[in-house]
Amino acid sequence: EAALLLLLLLLMLMSMEWDYGMLLEVAKHLEGNDHLAFSLTCKAFRRASQELRRPEGRPLTTDLRRESLLKRKPGFGLEWYKWVYLSFKRIRWDRMPFSARALLNLAARPALHDGHLMHVAAFQGSKKVMKWLVSQGIPLDFDEWLVGASAAAGGQLSILKWFKEQGCSLVESLDSYACYNAALGGSLEVMQFVRGEGCGWHPDVCVQAAKGNHLELLKWLRSQEPPCPWNFETAAYAAKEGHLDVLQWLRSQDPPCPWGASCCHYAALTGRIDVLRWLRREGCPWHAATCAHAAKGGHRDVLEWLRSEGCDWDKYACEYAAEEGNLDVLKWLRSEGCPWNEREICSSAAMNERWDVLEWLR
Repeated sequence: EAALLLLLLLLMLMSMEWDYGMLLEVAKHLEGNDHLAFSLTCKAFRRASQELRRPEGRPLTTDLRRESLLKRKPGFGLEWYKWVYLSFKRIRWDRMPFSARALLNLAARPALHDGHLMHVAAFQGSKKVMKWLVSQGIPLDFDEWLVGASAAAGGQLSILKWFKEQGCSLVESLDSYACYNAALGGSLEVMQFVRGEGCGWHPDVCVQAAKGNHLELLKWLRSQEPPCPWNFETAAYAAKEGHLDVLQWLRSQDPPCPWGASCCHYAALTGRIDVLRWLRREGCPWHAATCAHAAKGGHRDVLEWLRSEGCDWDKYACEYAAEEGNLDVLKWLRSEGCPWNEREICSSAAMNERWDVLEWLR
């Protein structure tokens, strides 16, 4: 698909026939992180990108946060890194703030700094890029614990080994956060490596493995001596993501992974009615908050099933539906006699700019 889009753009450039409708269609098929580079090519490209984002008012950005990278692993080449490094204003590695107040200010106003590029290169396993960044004066051991964690999250065992060969201290840099990130990436080999380097268990390692549907990794984690700890969130996140096979395995262990009403809440939030059916058959508790979470997620079908099974509800179901702008769900709740506090609902709708909800409430 990417090759076809590129060919289309080249044909347009060669013929100089700037069909704006065709250009807009190309922009619709771009990955989110490609819009910034696309828009900087020329005014026509920028106009197309801005038009697509106008309804939500979203800025043109490239999201380098780890949760974004995990959804779709990047394939940025060296030229992309050179373009970003040489074209954009950034904070130099040796000018990064380290006071608590300065770091809080930086978090509130995201900015590009040298460490970001090294982290992304480590995540995607690009040793060539990492060497180039070092040649530009960015030390490999700057922010080394984050670089190591990024490589672990990307499942980049070769980068971790090379990182160690360069004299970077893995024992110091790869703390329990590395195990957490290895669980995010789901690589058993990486997890075994970082554990072999002395990294301790992070309390949410099993949570992330369950969330990512990494069942074989979970089995290995629990087979260790002592086993990697788990908690209520482990089962809850498996339910939230709809990983029924993982959830069934967790509960089949002796002793079983702990669970609670949060499993039903999370499954209702994401509309996992098949998971909810299994949870109830197995005796997992639920209460009014389960209906509230289904309303928050906008899942009327789940709400109908919950009520048919006798699940209780309260005023928060209407409040959450209004807060999220789920007007159809809110109308159904009221038609079925769900409790509500009109004043609180109006306040929630107004605070979240749900104007259609406010109009209906009038």
